[in-house]
Amino acid sequence: VGVESFHLSWRNSAALGDNTRALFGLEWTRHELDRTGGTWLPENLKALALPLGVSHRFDERWRLLVTMTPRLAGADGDFGDARVDLPMLALASYASRPELVWSFGFRYGAQSDIKLLPIAGVTWRFAPDWEFRLAWPESGLSWRATEELTLRAVATIQGGDYRLAEDPRPAGQRTGGSWAGDWFEYREVRVGLAAEYAFAPTFGLRVE
Repeated sequence: VGVESFHLSWRNSAALGDNTRALFGLEWTRHELDRTGGTWLPENLKALALPLGVSHRFDERWRLLVTMTPRLAGADGDFGDARVDLPMLALASYASRPELVWSFGFRYGAQSDIKLLPIAGVTWRFAPDWEFRLAWPESGLSWRATEELTLRAVATIQGGDYRLAEDPRPAGQRTGGSWAGDWFEYREVRVGLAAEYAFAPTFGLRVE
């Protein structure tokens, strides 16, 4: 299976108080699956999402992030055949010292095979321009080469759940009932290099 992925996103935030911010955005994703042989897969996956959340800083050590992301997600067909998915994330972080931050929480997805996924991680700034991160959905090593440029070696987990508009199997091989209306779970793991350049505090470019 070959995959071509397209993703557009916009994120922003607004202050709700001295220590609280509201998070919001808009995302569009599409995966084109180039199938060979007898692979039982849809031709494409698509989603339109509205990330929403709240972040709160209790003190210098403790912070909390809670998000919910309404998604209209489907496979093949058009968005008229898609259905709403609502994954949620709750993540607390604790700074044992300024350069060492621990995080833990969970992700809930009603359509996922693992509906409740525990999450734990750590971020360690072991030198002024160096950082090691073991977290979800991205882990790796980063080096801030200049004020604007950051270089990374990363492993990322990406994907989502998509409702099947029709059964992707050949008609003669559809045993055990139709898959139409079921949810298809797509996951991918990427390992590679990335470079990020900040043109301004709120605008940057990332190349992987």
